Amino acid sequence: MAKKLKEAVICLIHIDYSSFLFQLRDKKPDISFPGYYGAFGGSVEGRETPKVACARELREELGFAPDELNFFRAYVVPDYKVHLHVFYGGLNVPISDLCLAEGMDMGLFNKTEIFSRYLFSKRFSQVFPVIPPQVGFVRDFCESFPEK
Repeated sequence: MAKKLKEAVICLIHIDYSSFLFQLRDKKPDISFPGYYGAFGGSVEGRETPKVACARELREELGFAPDELNFFRAYVVPDYKVHLHVFYGGLNVPISDLCLAEGMDMGLFNKTEIFSRYLFSKRFSQVFPVIPPQVGFVRDFCESFPEK
């Protein structure tokens, strides 16, 4: 019998569709992709909808959720046994107003930086890899909004 896929969400928080807020994940051995950069998000819990889960995760991790969360696309990522719901929303507050409650660092990165698959952490003065499937999600997103 096939194992049920885990339901999860991420949010591509952006400024004018040109830069994206990414989180440097903690280096905890019990989480997926420790020490990698990726979009903020997490698991869908109980009976909550993916959109509700996304807003909750953002408030927990940043103390912020975009005024408007828009659904982009859902992906099944069989290698990681996850059904991922991707949302997007604008960052309408200064990054200095955000409170990083999970992760080691965060930063705004343009698509070229993300597509390079490695992002620089100012806090640690070194580069860290980007979660591989998320590079493709950002590429799909940018291709869907070419005029932005």
